[in-house]
Amino acid sequence: MAKEVKKLKAVQINSLPPGTHSDGDNLLLRVRDSGSRSWVFRYKQNGRAIELGLGSTTDRTLAEAREIATNMRRAIANGQSPKEVLRTEKPSKTFSDYALECIEHKKAGWRNSKHESQWRNTLMQYAFPLIGDKSITDIGVDDVKTVLNPIWKGKTETASRVRQRIEVVLDYAFLHENIDKSNPARWKGCLDHIFAAPKKVSPVVHFNAIPYADLFRL
Repeated sequence: MAKEVKKLKAVQINSLPPGTHSDGDNLLLRVRDSGSRSWVFRYKQNGRAIELGLGSTTDRTLAEAREIATNMRRAIANGQSPKEVLRTEKPSKTFSDYALECIEHKKAGWRNSKHESQWRNTLMQYAFPLIGDKSITDIGVDDVKTVLNPIWKGKTETASRVRQRIEVVLDYAFLHENIDKSNPARWKGCLDHIFAAPKKVSPVVHFNAIPYADLFRL
């Protein structure tokens, strides 16, 4: 017989120690060492555990978190994605929203004013057309690969900088959305298994143009 999970009480929420505390029915309260507290919905899909952040305890009460969890379980039972429930409850900002916000917050610490334009220009040129309109909660490794694949070999230095900037933006967004998952743009342990290290990529060598008159001699 499965052990019955003891439900959380509203008066406990701000006093529970660091760790993960279950409320039952897929709802968890995650307390970090820093003291931050957030709600998490955990479910399984194709045998793999998936966690969705539901926001911090300052944004949602226990009762509100339970209601969302109930709607998510109902969505799963109906063959739908529980993410749709979260979008309805609290639409997530897009990657471009968070990128521009992140740049605004970071620019005060940059010594060179050119950094801001470099960040904006590279992200707008390479990332925004492909993932700019995507909800921050939906961005995964495949999305990052879509951005980097076309430029990793031909523009390796630029691609490496784009990757780093995407990683920073996603870290910033995950922090503000209380999303507890690995950053799909991180290098070590993730993209280093997909792309060759930038220092090892052979530069693309372009041949000199053939004079027009010589074309007819070939």
